[in-house]
Amino acid sequence: MRYMRGGAVTKRLIEIDDALLDAARGALGTTGITETVVTALARSVDETQYRERLDRISRLGATAAEATQDLLNDDVMRGAWR
Repeated sequence: MRYMRGGAVTKRLIEIDDALLDAARGALGTTGITETVVTALARSVDETQYRERLDRISRLGATAAEATQDLLNDDVMRGAWR
């Protein structure tokens, strides 16, 4: 499998623990070394970006929840219509 995520591909020589590679293959459902490493790297990046988006949404949600409190407050809403 040749996986390019919009960038150049460079051949690298690295040492990988065999047991860790086998465990990663099983967890990722991959077979080859390159496929396993590329899939693991891509998922790591995707997961980080996903967490960052969730954090932004969570912060927006907190702001919306604070604003909603006024909408749920009868006294505030009565005053809004005066």
